[in-house]
Amino acid sequence: LAAHPFTAPVYDSTFASPRLSTELAPDLEISVLGPIASFVGGDTVAAVVGTGILSTRGPVLMVDLGTNAEIVLASGGKLTVASAAAGPAFEGAGIACGGPAADGAITRVTAASEGEISFEVLGGGEPQWLSGSGVFSAVAMLRRLGHIDGSGLFVQDGPLQTRFDRDSAGVVFFAFGEGPGCLSLSQLDVREVQLAIAAIQVAVTAVLSAAGCSAGDLTAVFVAGALGFSVDAEDLVSLGMLPREVVGITRRVGNAALDGAAAIALDQDSLVSVAPVLAHAKSIELAASAGFGEAFLGAMTLEPYSA
Repeated sequence: LAAHPFTAPVYDSTFASPRLSTELAPDLEISVLGPIASFVGGDTVAAVVGTGILSTRGPVLMVDLGTNAEIVLASGGKLTVASAAAGPAFEGAGIACGGPAADGAITRVTAASEGEISFEVLGGGEPQWLSGSGVFSAVAMLRRLGHIDGSGLFVQDGPLQTRFDRDSAGVVFFAFGEGPGCLSLSQLDVREVQLAIAAIQVAVTAVLSAAGCSAGDLTAVFVAGALGFSVDAEDLVSLGMLPREVVGITRRVGNAALDGAAAIALDQDSLVSVAPVLAHAKSIELAASAGFGEAFLGAMTLEPYSA
């Protein structure tokens, strides 16, 4: 890789696989976007370009959700960034009935007053598993109905109490359907979501503090990543991932990194114009911050917060 993180190296076809070497032009150049900081990589560089947050008015926050979540604050022509180890829950992994955001994946769960459960399913077919947004939606639904308390524990008493059971190991789970092999959400799944939410909350709070901003100063919040296609901003706030001040200014932008990569491929100047700001971004190392452990434990509660 070139010494400057935003200088594109030239692709050398000598190291291509036989299949690639027959499909790619011999004079092809591939630009590799360098990282902004540790664990804030080239995908975040592309997302910054894709969302255009450096050209917006007022402080703007971008939250790119994934196993490694990136938090980026653009304010006054400067960037403050942090990486949060959210774990795989946002991508449907590490969840008993979780899976990728592909056809058959549940993206949203709702409950009618009479206790019926309905789903939004990618591709419109029968539900096969919960995507990351489906898991998040299910937790938010159960929290609203009082079946999950602020500590993350299941509360079986309530409108959907007949849907709770225990598996062979004694772990409580909530069943979305009936019969063996039906889709379910276990107590362990809820804990995975809690850990992910806490990581994001701490990162968001740290980035705002480092930049001298409050959540009330923000003019927009962009939620990117697979979860950013269908999750509701109200759910993000009610479960404590984003501060309560941002409900009305939050936008779902989906795969911002892919959008930015396409923009850079079509116009290299789109990267050149933001390179100086990227090169001088302020990075917050959360794990090395004083009070990180205490802040993380405090963020484990599934409650709204202000920042």
